[in-house]
Amino acid sequence: MLANRDAKTRLYNTAYMMDQIETEISQAADGGAPFSLLMFDIDYFKKYNDKYGHIQGDALLSRLAELLARLTGNRDTLGRFGGEEFLLLMRGAGPDEAREAAFRLQRAVSTHGFPGEDSQPGGRITVSVGIVTYKSGMTAEQLIHHADNAMYAAKEAGRNQVCISDGHSFTKDGDKIIRIADIAFANQSIGQFLTELENASRRQIPSAHVATLMSFLKVLETHESDTAQHSLLVNKIAISIGQNMGLSDQELLQLNWGTLLHDIGKLAIADSLLLKPGKLTPEEYEAVKLHPTFGYDLLKNNNHLDAANKIILYHHERWDGEGYPYGLKGTQIPFLARICAVADAAAAMAEDRPYRKALSPAAIVAEIRRNAQTQFDPGIVAVFGILASCVLPAVADARRMREIKTVPGA
Repeated sequence: MLANRDAKTRLYNTAYMMDQIETEISQAADGGAPFSLLMFDIDYFKKYNDKYGHIQGDALLSRLAELLARLTGNRDTLGRFGGEEFLLLMRGAGPDEAREAAFRLQRAVSTHGFPGEDSQPGGRITVSVGIVTYKSGMTAEQLIHHADNAMYAAKEAGRNQVCISDGHSFTKDGDKIIRIADIAFANQSIGQFLTELENASRRQIPSAHVATLMSFLKVLETHESDTAQHSLLVNKIAISIGQNMGLSDQELLQLNWGTLLHDIGKLAIADSLLLKPGKLTPEEYEAVKLHPTFGYDLLKNNNHLDAANKIILYHHERWDGEGYPYGLKGTQIPFLARICAVADAAAAMAEDRPYRKALSPAAIVAEIRRNAQTQFDPGIVAVFGILASCVLPAVADARRMREIKTVPGA
């Protein structure tokens, strides 16, 4: 019946979906099969509407609805739940089947190719997905609430994610492992941190350096001290390169912030991965590779950090286009991010890792030079090599910096 359908997408409407959920709850109470709800939300839909207008925005909703409908099983019911949100009722599906379906649909959307997607962040249309599986005693309103909260947790985790609610808390599963509690911690901590950054921006570079250094340590020291110490070392090397490449004071200030913050997205990565004593599996590595986009999303709304945030997002891109998250190549990569890439690699090689000992300064220079034209901007590598005599003492300080146990003023 047309009364059960949404006018724009021709999917089932909210009232019909709620009736179907109530029916499933009644059947489950009588010993019926389990069921799950998946809630989808289009990422950055407002940005799309603002650029192309509501007519094309409605067309995107319709095209997405058609794609989701083609991929939905016969026993399942798909509806539009309002705005850019969709709801999928999966009958007989427990958490494992719902999770697999969510990842399959999420990937199908991100690889489909929608009109106008080039203007979206990452150059594609994506969805965030929340999942909840029915447990005895849950009402329809509670199920919707949990699915909705899980979906927004997925957005906070960087968008284009799948997040699962167990009815009490949120967990992240599959090949993208997120600590939702740390996202909340990061959002709470970042507010005061940004205030200190804004105050530091009104002072000269040396004062700003000290202020941001202390603020950054206060945020990350609580979470994982190795990340904070690594970022300090990256910062010291990058600033030396930037000064000798003739960057302006404003560029140096952005380089200062961006290198101190380049790994802040690791606040959202599980300790089981960051602190793993051996090499990561391919799936685990893919999870860790999400940290640039997490960091970018945490700070993207701060006008003082525009150039610095590009460092956070792009510091793992490679000169040959084989990096992540977007595979940018050569001068497509922002210049400050290219400096950070060299400094980040040099700092990492100076540190002991569970799977290898720190490299000598001479070996670090040789390795950086060997990867010019592939991983690194050759012009920046040339400056790094020339500055070896002053930069490498900072690299050699890596082991000493690890001995710092407390943060002054914390």
